[in-house]
Amino acid sequence: MPIVETSADPAFVGSVDDDAAVTEAAALACECVGFSRDDDDECYVECDEPSCFNCRARRWTQTGFTCTKGLLRG
Repeated sequence: MPIVETSADPAFVGSVDDDAAVTEAAALACECVGFSRDDDDECYVECDEPSCFNCRARRWTQTGFTCTKGLLRG
């Protein structure tokens, strides 16, 4: 799984250009009770299904994103 521990919060490490990361982000979002789709102009993956890449709670980092709801902690 592309989630790594950081000094602050767990982070999802991956890119919208990586098919495996996109698949994993979709699987996480489908199981997430806190998923909230962001505005269309802030969505990064073209799909109707939930994806962490399109969630209002994600905050970008240099290598991926963190979840402001803390849901990457598992």
